[in-house]
Amino acid sequence: MTSPIPLNLAVEDALTESLFGKILQTIPTTYAVRTIYNRGGYGYLKQNINGFNNAAKGVPFLIGTDLDTYPCPPALIED
Repeated sequence: MTSPIPLNLAVEDALTESLFGKILQTIPTTYAVRTIYNRGGYGYLKQNINGFNNAAKGVPFLIGTDLDTYPCPPALIED
């Protein structure tokens, strides 16, 4: 049996956090969620995305937000 892969989450809200938990339960690879960054909003994620990206050099991050004000994911990514 292999060890779980450590993983950090950075999410916009409780719904996204819950969704990620369900998704991670359905895939065959086992992940051990270490830290969940849930500060209540897209602004927090946007402000800290470079820090999350840098920290992901040590432990992978799964980042989730919704498209409240964006027409499609590429527009959000471009911003």
